[in-house]
Amino acid sequence: MTRKRKKRIKGSHRLNLTFNNILYCATFLVFVSFFAVTVWGRGGLLELKSLTDKRDTVGRTNQMLLKQNLFFLEEIHELQKLSYVEQRARTDLSLVRDDEIVFVVEKED
Repeated sequence: MTRKRKKRIKGSHRLNLTFNNILYCATFLVFVSFFAVTVWGRGGLLELKSLTDKRDTVGRTNQMLLKQNLFFLEEIHELQKLSYVEQRARTDLSLVRDDEIVFVVEKED
């Protein structure tokens, strides 16, 4: 029985390019590429985070505007009542009727 020995080229022992090694390298590069596109690509995780933050900000602004809108709707409803308008004129503008006398009492310190 004689064994056949493969001839080795000097220095080829450092780089062993078998089909499996090439397949492993190609698989690794595909995985790294997929990961990079998933994180940094268009529609990736970074853009998702940015859009989520923007959605939350818009949601908070929307809630604040809805509260203001309800307040103004209630104010409009109240302003349609004459008694409320009179009360606001008395408190905010310090108005009095013609037949009323206003007494101002000064506080002594």
